[in-house]
Amino acid sequence: MSTYIDVAHPNRHAPYTDIPDLVMDYLHYLDVVKLRSPRTINGYYLDLRGFFRYMMMVWNLAQPDTPPEEIDLTHITKRQISTITKRDIINYLDYARSNDNGAKARARKLPLPPDQWTERKSNG
Repeated sequence: MSTYIDVAHPNRHAPYTDIPDLVMDYLHYLDVVKLRSPRTINGYYLDLRGFFRYMMMVWNLAQPDTPPEEIDLTHITKRQISTITKRDIINYLDYARSNDNGAKARARKLPLPPDQWTERKSNG
């Protein structure tokens, strides 16, 4: 179980302050509008955090010797997020596979469902 879920109150989680505001807004949307469970939201949080850590390395915004858990994601902008391509996502899934994530775990790590990939991004 993740340390982000409050064990005494499993329907609550700690505030996610180590991710971009846009991602926090999305997680809040999942909670308030989509009525997703705290565990589901926490899963999205962990997966998106891993994806953005990977993207920080791709964007050369993290020192190569920095451990992933120490990469600061709070300064990622909407503009940077808008540059993410389908190729970036596929490369991330390959990266996840090389780090011993099974097929179901990799599928869960997709930052966007494929039907939400825009044609503009597909030439990535």
